Amino acid sequence: MSEDTLFPRPVSRVLAATLGVLITAVLITTAMPVYVPFSQASSVVVPIVLFPVTWLLIFLWVLFEQKMWRAWLGLLALSGLHLGLILSGVGVL
Repeated sequence: MSEDTLFPRPVSRVLAATLGVLITAVLITTAMPVYVPFSQASSVVVPIVLFPVTWLLIFLWVLFEQKMWRAWLGLLALSGLHLGLILSGVGVL
């Protein structure tokens, strides 16, 4: 495959842009009540309202990232960080 193609490594990019982004956006949305400084009702509503924006920003970042290893590393880092927040908010960690 030539380096001049528009989207190098299309299978990895499609996987990252679909499953990776969806899983990461869901984890971010689930962890937001831990660090959103609003009342209890707002800390549930705000992440739900912001989910499409979160998904879109991560999706566009993955699509336009030049190197796929950086996209995957970023998705894993974001997912791991927010999974840790979720588990610490539940009291597991």
